[in-house]
Amino acid sequence: MQRIRNTVAIAGCGVAIVVGLAACGGNQQEATRVTVSEWIVQPKPAKFGAGKVRITADNVGSRTHELIVYRGTRASLPLKPDGSVSERDAEANIVGEMAGIRPGTAKFKDFTLKAGDYTFFCNIVQQEAGGSISHFKEGMVRAVRVG
Repeated sequence: MQRIRNTVAIAGCGVAIVVGLAACGGNQQEATRVTVSEWIVQPKPAKFGAGKVRITADNVGSRTHELIVYRGTRASLPLKPDGSVSERDAEANIVGEMAGIRPGTAKFKDFTLKAGDYTFFCNIVQQEAGGSISHFKEGMVRAVRVG
């Protein structure tokens, strides 16, 4: 078993998500890196191969975030009136998520992704004085191509 090598980027404010390249028993994982920051999601590259993927999320921002992996395009996401995604209506295409990534902490999760279009996004809605803030509506969403 080889060791998994991860790289964490520090962006001004947000979440860095790192997908590590690993070999374990002959199985390889694809590598990509996605930086999520108030209020952007930026995969580098935005296209990678299908198969096993380990996504590590490192929150370097000042707010708690989550990462939802959705199989489909942004246009196919069902939205609520507040601008967030209706996870109940999108449930059939949600591959998985990492929730509650607090500032200064990291989480990881392994995914098996088939070829196709995906959308990575944060769907937290925060209540603040004067109303609510939808992280998705503020721009924390990005298209990813797998395969």
